[in-house]
Amino acid sequence: MNRSHRITEKHPRGPKSIIVLLPLYVFCFVLFPCGPGFTAQEEIAKFMDAFSDYKQKHKEAVTKRASASLNEDGHNLLRALRDAKGGLDAVLSSQPYLNYLKTQGGKAYEDFPTYFDEMPIPSLKSKRKLEFAEFFPPQVTPQEIQHCVVFYFKLRKLFTKEPDILDKNINKLMAFQLEHFNAPLMKQYSKEEMRSKLSLIMQLSMVPPVLAHQETQVYHAAWRKHLETHGKHEGLLRCAITCPEEFALTRSFFENAEALEKWIAEPLKEKSDRKEKQNTK
Repeated sequence: MNRSHRITEKHPRGPKSIIVLLPLYVFCFVLFPCGPGFTAQEEIAKFMDAFSDYKQKHKEAVTKRASASLNEDGHNLLRALRDAKGGLDAVLSSQPYLNYLKTQGGKAYEDFPTYFDEMPIPSLKSKRKLEFAEFFPPQVTPQEIQHCVVFYFKLRKLFTKEPDILDKNINKLMAFQLEHFNAPLMKQYSKEEMRSKLSLIMQLSMVPPVLAHQETQVYHAAWRKHLETHGKHEGLLRCAITCPEEFALTRSFFENAEALEKWIAEPLKEKSDRKEKQNTK
């Protein structure tokens, strides 16, 4: 039994956590034929243990935020928006909601499309930077954190458009990570720098995919519950009031509001789940 296998047995992980790391292992073996050393593997294993705890706490925090009840101001805004005419984009372009966005972010917007066209806005990027900086080790540079933030938002779009990619198209996910995370790093560092940073880079590579996938799932579940509990119209308004930045970010991934509404209303992995049930019969 080789030492790499012993690390795997000592620190078991579910298939999705391992899948996220595969592109980096491929990358490392291409760049360094000998692959990551034993010390690097130990560091990565310890990081995965710490990240597992962080991921659970992060999920609880995001779930609480996405499922929060409306306060008095939120209910007042909801009552005002109920009477607005038109589709979702038009309703959210009414003055009450635009005033609400200004109180949230301090910036005035002409209409709702102007708001979501700017996604991800600076405040949303800053929040992600702070979250990553809080968890990453001190030696991670601001440039490396920025690289993770850019990659994270690309992944949010990918997981929204292809929610079953982890189960049905791993090769595409690996290619996506190699293109958008690994390749840019190769341009920033020399081979010697890459070798010295190998363990750290592999750690950085795991956080954006796992959190992006987790948050996509959490927000979808909370928003779908709003629709099931309050009906489509009021449910969507509650989503937009409770999490305006996240809702606008997700809206920016779709050509129109109708596509967003359909995405929220339907189970994320209905087709995959149906296929799995058929295979077990």
